[in-house]
Amino acid sequence: MKDEPKAKALIHLARKRYLSMDELKEPYRQVEEYYRIIHDLLSAFMLKTGEPSIKNIKILTPSEINIIKELKAEQNKISSGEITTKEFLEPRKSIINWIIEKLLNTI
Repeated sequence: MKDEPKAKALIHLARKRYLSMDELKEPYRQVEEYYRIIHDLLSAFMLKTGEPSIKNIKILTPSEINIIKELKAEQNKISSGEITTKEFLEPRKSIINWIIEKLLNTI
């Protein structure tokens, strides 16, 4: 089922979050926000296209999907009380930004 208005709202929210990323200094907060941005963009993509799963999103490479899975796992650790360090985030930051830009430009 396609839901264009909800997809547009999620894209708008993700874009606003992405533009305010520079305000976040702590790595754990950045991970949380990056995950929320990607989650919202993937949800919007699935709503617009009717795709039922991330596995069906052909615009993402397997390595990009793996980065998203790592980000999700780190987000889950944060939810359990662990604090993310810059050692997790820094080597992944450029690819995370690439994924977000790719999704924003595709949907």
